[in-house]
Amino acid sequence: MPIRIKGAVLIAIAVILAGQTVLEPWYHTSTEEQPYSPVWQYVDILSAIAIVLGVIATFRAKAAIPDDDSVTWGRLSANAQFYGIIFVGILFLWNWTLVFTSTTYTAVPAGTISLVWIAIDAALPILIGSVGVGLLKAHARSRA
Repeated sequence: MPIRIKGAVLIAIAVILAGQTVLEPWYHTSTEEQPYSPVWQYVDILSAIAIVLGVIATFRAKAAIPDDDSVTWGRLSANAQFYGIIFVGILFLWNWTLVFTSTTYTAVPAGTISLVWIAIDAALPILIGSVGVGLLKAHARSRA
């Protein structure tokens, strides 16, 4: 997939995820039977795709940094994005797995699981949006 398309896809998913996170309380009334909007089923799939694309893009950016001991903005940025997406991705996959299991997971209370979702839904758009913008800038620099 070309860099420009990956960047645009990541930015689009970031906007969708941020929009759903902010707008859900306005259109969905939570109940015990359905605490979350059914739209999350689709947004979660987009989030999983974004995490995979983000890990690939940030790993490539991290690998492209020269292997020396200097501290540069590029090195800090590449590491923060890579490890940030890995961290949020682990939380996402853990929580997403709980959505598909039919048993009750008692090691962590339901309120904590909801709080982790909120943290994911706040952090992921920032991470994947910044990676998407970085990919578009890299594409623009390569064409100049």
